Amino acid sequence: MPSEVFEDWIELSIGLLEAEAPNPSKPALFARSYPLPLLRTTGQVEKRKFRVITLENDHLIVVIAPDLGGRIVRLIDKHFNKDILPLPDALTPKPGDARGASLSHGIQVRLSRDEDRSNSMGSSSFQIEEAGDEGESAAVWIGEVDSGSDIGLTIRYSLSPDRMELECQVRAFNRSFRAFDYDPSVVVAFQGLAYFEQSNSGVLLFDPEKACGLALWPGDEPMDSASYAGEEACLNRFAARLDKQLGPRQLDVWSVRIQPLAGVPNLAGASPEAYFGSVDQTLSLRSIEGRPSHEVFLLAGGATLSSPANLSPGVVTTMALDQAPDAVLIRDTQKTEILRSEGALEELAIWSAVVADAPPPAVLPQGLPTKALQRAAFEPPLKHQAHLFLGMDHLAAGRFQEAGMEFESALLYNAEDHLTWWAKAAAARLTGDEAQDQNDLPNAHFLAPLEPLLRAEAFLGQPQSMDRDKSPLLDSLDENPESFVNVACQLIAHGLIKDSVRWIDEALRHQEMAMLHYLLAYCHLKGSGMAFEAAKEVQTALAMPLAPPYPWRPVELEALKLLAETYPADKKLSEMLQLTRLLEPGPAHKS
Repeated sequence: MPSEVFEDWIELSIGLLEAEAPNPSKPALFARSYPLPLLRTTGQVEKRKFRVITLENDHLIVVIAPDLGGRIVRLIDKHFNKDILPLPDALTPKPGDARGASLSHGIQVRLSRDEDRSNSMGSSSFQIEEAGDEGESAAVWIGEVDSGSDIGLTIRYSLSPDRMELECQVRAFNRSFRAFDYDPSVVVAFQGLAYFEQSNSGVLLFDPEKACGLALWPGDEPMDSASYAGEEACLNRFAARLDKQLGPRQLDVWSVRIQPLAGVPNLAGASPEAYFGSVDQTLSLRSIEGRPSHEVFLLAGGATLSSPANLSPGVVTTMALDQAPDAVLIRDTQKTEILRSEGALEELAIWSAVVADAPPPAVLPQGLPTKALQRAAFEPPLKHQAHLFLGMDHLAAGRFQEAGMEFESALLYNAEDHLTWWAKAAAARLTGDEAQDQNDLPNAHFLAPLEPLLRAEAFLGQPQSMDRDKSPLLDSLDENPESFVNVACQLIAHGLIKDSVRWIDEALRHQEMAMLHYLLAYCHLKGSGMAFEAAKEVQTALAMPLAPPYPWRPVELEALKLLAETYPADKKLSEMLQLTRLLEPGPAHKS
């Protein structure tokens, strides 16, 4: 069968959490979780329905939960009916991590080696990608913006029709102009762990009692270390003890290939293309995809034996031997090695590559005058940022043609920055010149298909209507209300005040949020000096609860500061500014 993808719902028993709003008088307790509330376990369990995305081919069933941070919650080997990641009776969060609680189940992506993402138990955006022509993969995209760092995370899970393998591609993009600590990994919560070993830079997990496990292999980019704690194993992007940062507007792309290990009684060796087990005088072989006319070489007792073999994911090939082999080699018809294994696997081995640390990323301060930015454009590490800031200055001044030229120059030095592709498209829209390059938005969509700003650009590109009904074009953002604030802050940061007012006016038809009213008031004061309208928005926000994530973006902080100075009698604004003290620079980010 071709690979398929479809949406469904499952009912899970899950431990309940309670949230505690941040308290600036207790920075030691709340600073790590801010701008999100602190979570506490309650000991109570409740059945709830969760939306899931299922990927399936002839070999695998993979179940992904967008409402649990986009983690893989089940992986089933169809040939042997093995549930590699069986769901427990109840998914029970435990105390720990920056948020105060974490959920250890399945396979998930982390941005920090030792802690789950802040949204690991929350809802993520997703987009299904059906398999096209024969041989193409079905896929699902998971997307979110990390609260507090503004790192946009996009995960693409894809399943080809021919391989017993799930590919997990990760795209981490720093949407800000600061550098943030960045030490990502893929973590597996695996019960009954017996083996944990580097094998060709991968990780093998196997439970001999259940005769099943998992293999994690790096894609085209290296994964430099592995670590283990409790019943969680991690394949890490970087070597241990390296101080890594994701620079301003920097994109990091890496991938991991996830394969089930089943059908062999005792795992003895593996590669990204095949694996084998050995018990007594029987060798069991299984490949990740169909491999006819291969040749198996065995070294046993000083003698080399060879035998032809037709390998397949659906069949375990067995060979009777006089004694257990010391080494196994498999070659295809072109004499290419697809597996070489010598020696026994070790239990709980931990490895880290020896890799030199890289210099910290270059960070150009914001707010520099034009001449300083023009000088900075001479320095290779700063060219992209300098041209980008110059373009943003032109946008704010209404010089849209000049802005587009600066954004084009910025893209010469960082073509992976999808937000600059968007900014160039926005500048072209504002010039009214339809002859501008039509590839800008497609390039941005290719790099970040779930970026909410691209949905906003589609809305802003439509003629303005007096219709007071909400636009159905933005209905998908309702599932993640913070996206409306995210977009508003990006528009304001790029100097597009008129677009910001139009956007926030529309956003408030979808989601009534206090921060949207504050940002609209800020736009009225900064853009047209409409003090009466600004005061009206502040008064409206006064009666509304402030929902998390709490203010943390530079634009939000700037808006609150100006509004607090303008309306000093507003106690709510003062309280919100007190909250933002929890954002004082610490080890989580660098300016």
